[in-house]
Amino acid sequence: MITDITRSNPPTQNNADEPSAEQKKRPLSEWLIFVHLVRLPLLPALLTPVLYGLGIAWWETSTLNLGRTGLLLLSSGMLGLALNLLTQYFDYRRSLNTESLTTDRSEGELRRYGQTDELVMDGYRYLVDDEVRPGTVRSFAYIALFIAVLAIAWLGLVGGWPLWFFGAAQLGLIGLYFLPPLRYGSRWWVVDDLGLLLAIGYLPGLSAYYAITGNITQTALIGAMTPAVLAWLAFESYSLYSWYRDWRLRKRTAVVVMGPRRSLDLATFLGLAAFTANIALVAFGLLPVWSLFVLGALPTFLSAFARGHRQTILRSETLQTIRLAASATFLAGLLTIGALIIAG
Repeated sequence: MITDITRSNPPTQNNADEPSAEQKKRPLSEWLIFVHLVRLPLLPALLTPVLYGLGIAWWETSTLNLGRTGLLLLSSGMLGLALNLLTQYFDYRRSLNTESLTTDRSEGELRRYGQTDELVMDGYRYLVDDEVRPGTVRSFAYIALFIAVLAIAWLGLVGGWPLWFFGAAQLGLIGLYFLPPLRYGSRWWVVDDLGLLLAIGYLPGLSAYYAITGNITQTALIGAMTPAVLAWLAFESYSLYSWYRDWRLRKRTAVVVMGPRRSLDLATFLGLAAFTANIALVAFGLLPVWSLFVLGALPTFLSAFARGHRQTILRSETLQTIRLAASATFLAGLLTIGALIIAG
């Protein structure tokens, strides 16, 4: 954790030979800013629970409703986009209201531990540097939420009121995660994380299954946990990138509380438990043997998380963790739905 960093004197620099801030600042393409703001590599991973639910429904019923499938993907995608935008927007707002954001640690010291902001992977830095207006980010987040609400409303009309219940629960959990007056996890960060696990992982999978089959079975209840945990871990991997910022903003995240190394160990354990749950479903005959293809994503997942050999983690390494976690999650979804289609 950041408290383990030992103090050191800043490296001496020749200011006369140092380029100015304007010379250092490079023009950024609008596309690159958009990719970082919406966390584009993460969005396919957030669709994985829906793919799982659709795959299990197809295997059991050999039915696939293209209209409902499109609405499910649209609602989950827009909720994920809004979640990513609001996470960075509220971090920026919190930085304006948090005292003593600057510390006495030198730039050279932070550079040594990879905690400078030279490597940008989300939109917070653009907000701080006035590259993007905060109101613009907030407006796009609200537009995404509005589209998600419309998709959920339409799903309820064509698929039944339980889809309204699942959608309202997702919106409520995401809202409670952000709204300070109602926030339920200010002291117990685990509750915050469990709320997101349900909102972006477990409930979308159940919604997808119910939208196709019209009921909820034991297979769906247990099977939805595997993609839920993987998608949640992919989202939480961004905390490794922003853990120093979160510490300054006094956010209680797993990485801030336990440190990067223990957080990686916990993520590895939870991911292995998720894959093991899928194997258990096959062993008890609730899923076909073909669904073991999901294990093809296990090496990529282990490459992302099972490499925490020290307390600190360089920012360049966190970027690799984010990419591999998102890739492993989406690959698991594709392998599962492909295997279940073949078995069906």
